[in-house]
Amino acid sequence: MSKTARLFVSSLFSLALITILATHAIAQTPLQPNSIQVSRVQYDGNNGNTYTSPYLFPEIFNDQAGCNTTNDICNTAGIQGSIWIDYFNSVPAASTQGTSLSLPSSGTAVTTFPTPEPGSYITTSFSSKSEGALMLSLNGQYLTYIGYQAGDQLDDVSNSYSLEPEDELFPNTYTLDASLGTPITITSASESGTTATITLSSAVNVPEGAFFTIANMGASYAGYDGTWSTASSSATSTITLTGLTSGLNTCSTQSDCGGTATYDLPYPFYDREVALIDATGTVTLTPIDDEDSGDNPRASLSVDGNEFYTAGNSDSTESPVTVNGVTYDEPGLTIGVRCAIPEQSQSYQLGTYTAADRPDESSKKHVKDNNWRGIGIYTDGNGNQQLYVSKGSGSNGDDGLFQVGSPLPSCTLNGTDTKNTITELWGAQATVPGGQSYQTSPYLPFGFWIVNPTTMYVADEGNAPTFTGGSSPSFQNSTNGTFTLPQLANGSFANDPYAGLEKWSLVNGTWQYDYTIQAGLNLYQPVTVNGYTDVNGDAIQSYTYGIRNMTGYNNGDGTATIYAITSQFSAVSGGEPDPTSLVGVTDQISATTLPVNEQFVTIQTSAPGEVFRGVAYVPPQAGFTRQTQTITFPPVGPQTYGTGPVTLSATATSGWPVAFTVISGPASVSGNSLTINGAGSIVVEADQSGNTDYSAAASVQQTIVVNQAATSINVISVSPASEIY
Repeated sequence: MSKTARLFVSSLFSLALITILATHAIAQTPLQPNSIQVSRVQYDGNNGNTYTSPYLFPEIFNDQAGCNTTNDICNTAGIQGSIWIDYFNSVPAASTQGTSLSLPSSGTAVTTFPTPEPGSYITTSFSSKSEGALMLSLNGQYLTYIGYQAGDQLDDVSNSYSLEPEDELFPNTYTLDASLGTPITITSASESGTTATITLSSAVNVPEGAFFTIANMGASYAGYDGTWSTASSSATSTITLTGLTSGLNTCSTQSDCGGTATYDLPYPFYDREVALIDATGTVTLTPIDDEDSGDNPRASLSVDGNEFYTAGNSDSTESPVTVNGVTYDEPGLTIGVRCAIPEQSQSYQLGTYTAADRPDESSKKHVKDNNWRGIGIYTDGNGNQQLYVSKGSGSNGDDGLFQVGSPLPSCTLNGTDTKNTITELWGAQATVPGGQSYQTSPYLPFGFWIVNPTTMYVADEGNAPTFTGGSSPSFQNSTNGTFTLPQLANGSFANDPYAGLEKWSLVNGTWQYDYTIQAGLNLYQPVTVNGYTDVNGDAIQSYTYGIRNMTGYNNGDGTATIYAITSQFSAVSGGEPDPTSLVGVTDQISATTLPVNEQFVTIQTSAPGEVFRGVAYVPPQAGFTRQTQTITFPPVGPQTYGTGPVTLSATATSGWPVAFTVISGPASVSGNSLTINGAGSIVVEADQSGNTDYSAAASVQQTIVVNQAATSINVISVSPASEIY
């Protein structure tokens, strides 16, 4: 099936833009120079769905109160949300600059197998925090976002994966209608290749694409076995199953067969869809309806608007599979890293990776080797553009950064997948040992940014805190339980030293880890957002445990500013609907050890029922000059040696944190806490290194006089005593 792209121009955005022109010094557009672009998912309610949430935000998984034979909420993978693009500058807590751009989310969006209904709409999932990257094209003229061709307020869209049922990541294992779940006796069965014919003891009337489960046939494969494809809608007892991954017994009588069949209604499939956004606010939607488009679409990147390089989750295929005439020898490789063309409905695989250093793993464990999260195109030291992807999940394979082919593979739809070599640049094994809930890999990379051929920044999601206790804590009382530190690769419960912004340097051809910036993220500290409450009205405590999507910019003065979205965890579905924050930090590019006092600043936090997912930075135009900023450093005044630490306080007009350094004197400083080690004069300097809007501030110094503690002498009176000679 082929489709053309659907164009959507937001008249509301255009009207709002006129208003903005009248109230702001500069016009705001999706590609406004020197702006931070953030993709935001908004929960619009779920009226008409199978389950209505009592909250202002969606519940994602396993609401036990809603589980019964006629309600499939037990298997719901998340209610979808509409997508907005917000615009910010670097000023903390500032309002969005201009009116947000809404990506189209209207449309019927209820699909039938195998063809989704057409419609100009795109949505994304609350249930996967891995989705929602927002990317700036290499030529700076487009933003790209990959989601699903579906309207918001739907259930389970993110579980829809493939038109090939044997590749379905989460095939139906529940029954929508109890009457359809009654096992029907199999009276005969025969098999030819991947197709089988079964005869049932009674005729049934099932629509095209119904899922069949075959059970109790001796040593035959028990579980999902295929779909029934027929042009007839009349009741019949002869069923043809296609796409078998394991054989059925051949039998001719009920007693010989000894098996039963059950089936579920056709599962709805939703295309993956890429939104291409230009500077006028025009959104071009390209649905990709082949089975290779992938579960959990995570990121899409364009060079110049004429192609898409995409990354996503790998499927659960455990054995070789043939799709569109192409046989994949490795497991889990029907998706991964791919290319597509605007206004065309197919995507093609660019290469596959198998963790060759994992000979102990079974095929099943290799299915996540291509579970890509981030994607980027950067120029190497030889001037060649290269394609990179990151992996930091999947509980197996290798977590790290990978290069796809060399140089950048061309993206042409020639009808076949390509086999570019995918090379691991750095990483570590990610197997879960002994069935434990923690990973052996110390790294959990997500987004990344290569500032120059020898310096790389990586957003590390971090290991989430551990939550125990409580009765159905996700849906009843968020405070009913205990949070502890995460369990790390060595099995201990401790702070994750890699959670936050990792920095790597290329030394003699090898990427080496330098340090991680964590200050200012307040990792593992509970925070609350006004209005984000549980069913009892109690504030839900959310924990930041790292960062996910990120972007960066070289300020041209030896520093780089990085913007990122936090990763959050709570008792509500593991934090999937938790409000997230846009944060920023500036780093010295040449530093290979952690500079003193670098720390993140929170720029904006999303509201309840909304989450920030992706972030892109649009560079300034040529000739742009950053604003100057000043530091106010109030006098500390004389101190006395022997007293406790002194809390320093200074502010910068940029709103970003001020760093303190002891220039001379008997003292040391950590953050804003000054420890005095003796009497004398202490010179303390306050600095602010700048960001994309502000240049570095002029340093401000002050001298703190520390006096000796007053000496006291205790006089003891002694009563006269008799002298003895």
